[in-house]
Amino acid sequence: MRDALNASGQDDVSLLSLSAGDYLCLEELSRTLMTELTGKRVALSLPSMRVETLSPEIIDQIRRVRKTGFTIAPETGSESLRKRINKIYSDEN
Repeated sequence: MRDALNASGQDDVSLLSLSAGDYLCLEELSRTLMTELTGKRVALSLPSMRVETLSPEIIDQIRRVRKTGFTIAPETGSESLRKRINKIYSDEN
């Protein structure tokens, strides 16, 4: 990450995966990354987050530099279909 940022001059880092929230140490990793990146004004983005894996801690870390992005993947568009595939959380969640 450091080498890529130094070589590219980019001001945004993305953690890419099918679901970044499945990484058990994501809160700790985001805290560690943002401790280093905040001083450099480099933002962190997280695509493909499931609703149940997005925590207030992760949101707080993401917005330390500036508003950037995370994509919440609800699995399906309806609550009834989520129940059928055992993704039980409501539209309100």
